Amino acid sequence: MLLSYLNNKMISLEKNSYTKDEILEKMVNIINEKYTGKKDINEIYKKIIARENVGTTGIGKGIAVPHARCESINEIIMAIMILKNPVEYSTPDGENVNIIIMLVAPKEKNNEYLNLLASISDIFRNEELRKNIINCNSEDEILELLIRYSSKEII
Repeated sequence: MLLSYLNNKMISLEKNSYTKDEILEKMVNIINEKYTGKKDINEIYKKIIARENVGTTGIGKGIAVPHARCESINEIIMAIMILKNPVEYSTPDGENVNIIIMLVAPKEKNNEYLNLLASISDIFRNEELRKNIINCNSEDEILELLIRYSSKEII
């Protein structure tokens, strides 16, 4: 399921240090620039920040899944950012985050959106996968790893 929403244009490997807010802004820009320039970047950013203000999307074990529903899009969009320098991000376990999966979806695709969120949570519970992703050196390598992993489990 995860791979049907992902390509190497939607994956970013960051070697510099950033704050949580800078990361969220960079990820919204990835969605806007690499996916399609037609989306309302301000709406997406505002919805992501509003969702973060309701409660953290840090799920623990170095992972955050910022997500929101947006009226201006008509399909689910996902981006992944891997940070070589983990960022402080409110998480249940207090760990800094180095794997961020951003998800935006239209309100009409609520079931698909919720299923994808659950799938992301399940997939990234795998410690071996998390360690291997963090050690990747390129976006293509990250995508290849996810493809290889998908042969072991349905993602």
